[in-house]
Amino acid sequence: MGRSDGPQPHHLNIHFSRLVSILSIRIFLDFEADESYTPTRITLLAGTGYHDLIPFSSLEFTQPKGWINVPLDGVGGGPDGNTLRAFLVQVKVVENHQNGKDTHVRGLRIYARDEKTGRNLASLEDWGVREKKGTTGKPLTDRTATLAEPEWMEEMELR
Repeated sequence: MGRSDGPQPHHLNIHFSRLVSILSIRIFLDFEADESYTPTRITLLAGTGYHDLIPFSSLEFTQPKGWINVPLDGVGGGPDGNTLRAFLVQVKVVENHQNGKDTHVRGLRIYARDEKTGRNLASLEDWGVREKKGTTGKPLTDRTATLAEPEWMEEMELR
């Protein structure tokens, strides 16, 4: 959980050691637990460093509880134009409920493509289709094998 105090805006900076292709960003907020510490307006920025940050999404909330997906529509990267490529992502908390000066962000998840493996999404989907040799020696295609979502991408359980 991230906490900050003092005048706004508050910043949460995520630095990557190399250029990453971000597919999804999720933020966990809980109004019931945090009340005036809960953000009502957040702006997300990205770039290669602090000198060239560009806003790519703005979010407004009333009483958020749970994981909130940050829209990445039209950010420009990837074959579909919805992949964010950056060295730095900044979450800027612009305003809190009841003008509270302290901020609580309970969780932040950033999912990025692992380009070191050389696989893209299409090849990952094909990976679930395996060839097997039948009794005749001809390859059989098993289309029932699919990729399971990794455990780290599932919903987080708060305790």
